[in-house]
Amino acid sequence: MSASKNSLISIKHFRQTYFKEGSMPSQATVRRWIEAGSVPGRIIPGSGKLRAFYVDADAWERSTGFSDVDEFLKELTSH
Repeated sequence: MSASKNSLISIKHFRQTYFKEGSMPSQATVRRWIEAGSVPGRIIPGSGKLRAFYVDADAWERSTGFSDVDEFLKELTSH
């Protein structure tokens, strides 16, 4: 799924927008979720080992939380 430029948000903004205080995952956890594909996002390579992580907010809002259902809906809407 391709993220539009306007739907990419920082991990900090993602945490503040979608989680309540006291239940926010750490930034490291969200980075791991992006790397694993559990949270839609983009990783931008930097210099050396540095990388910038962004969450695709539009894709996050469209997801159901169930990978099989999300995959089915993605196939259904791509035709």
